Amino acid sequence: MQHALALPIEEQLDLAQEIWENASPPPDLRLSDDLRDFLEERRAEALAHPEEVVPWKEIRPRLLGLLATWEPLDGEFPEIDDQWVSTVS
Repeated sequence: MQHALALPIEEQLDLAQEIWENASPPPDLRLSDDLRDFLEERRAEALAHPEEVVPWKEIRPRLLGLLATWEPLDGEFPEIDDQWVSTVS
């Protein structure tokens, strides 16, 4: 893990994306009702308003730009929620 965290941020994102794409959930994976509801709401919103969906190829460079200049306060990362997302978009 230390080796992965020592990589430049762009390589960390590439690695995370490769891991995500190749990960297989365990057969007994259970989502909480809250998480399932949240995901279903997000999916419904995306299907209802496809013009508002921003593809990863557009998000990634913006995210890299933000991460290149961002420093967490006291080494703590903020909790990412809808309010935080709206401040960086």
